[in-house]
Amino acid sequence: MQMAFFASNIVGPILFKGWKVTNAAGIFGSCIVVIVLAIIHEAIKSYQAHRKKAGKKQDSEATPLLYNTSHQNHLRHWVDMGDRLKATLLYMFQFLVSYILMLFAMTYSVWLFLAVVLGCGVGYYLVNPLMEHCFSQQIEKRSQIESYVTF
Repeated sequence: MQMAFFASNIVGPILFKGWKVTNAAGIFGSCIVVIVLAIIHEAIKSYQAHRKKAGKKQDSEATPLLYNTSHQNHLRHWVDMGDRLKATLLYMFQFLVSYILMLFAMTYSVWLFLAVVLGCGVGYYLVNPLMEHCFSQQIEKRSQIESYVTF
């Protein structure tokens, strides 16, 4: 196994025994796969961060003192458990993708390492504003619905 960065177009095996690259087209295709995976990684991270931020805003809004009854609290408990389960599964998937990207970087191929960095950068640049926009619209719609319900 190579223990220093190298810039050859012959890399093998990358993650599996069958994934060996022997030409420039192969390294280019592998880099595209890594970039897409890194963008997905950043999308998941951004989604989790904005979801957590939106949840804090919603929890911090003023609510009536006697709003929740015990039945509503019981239903909310089950809804919260479902949300926590979804968040946990999403975190596990993000964790898996993170380690796969780390393994790509640890092939010590300059091209694959740069693909990880480029993919994470492109993902952060493109996805973060998109998530901000989507969550701000969702919070705005939720506040409009709540304003109609309270009257």
